[in-house]
Amino acid sequence: THSWDEWGTDTVPLEQDQLSYALGKKGSTRKKLAKASGCILEYVGSVAFLAGSLAARQRCREYLGWLCDQVCNKTGRISIDPTTRDDVTLVPVPKDCIGYVMGDKRKTLSRLEEDWETLIFFVDSQSLPTYQDV
Repeated sequence: THSWDEWGTDTVPLEQDQLSYALGKKGSTRKKLAKASGCILEYVGSVAFLAGSLAARQRCREYLGWLCDQVCNKTGRISIDPTTRDDVTLVPVPKDCIGYVMGDKRKTLSRLEEDWETLIFFVDSQSLPTYQDV
């Protein structure tokens, strides 16, 4: 069901592998998605329920889509055009530093996401503008 009023609810059906990834350990990913988007997010069965303003629901739907895209993408990278968004900050990370930034079992990255109430993705750098353009 879609409600396009300022405040409303949306539903997003998920595959089982997407659901476990989008939920995260003890609901950690669900909580990060909700905080980063400003949207109320709950799962009932294999359906995500989004509640909030239209803008918050749209952000949550996009962020959830990015997470689900990672499940289907063997490299774990997604494509986002940061020039079209006001909620994306591009931070170049040299290849030899990725392991350090991620930390053991992604712990460093998860702590940063929690501390800053955000989501952090590694994106496909081939589609991005050069560092000087950002």
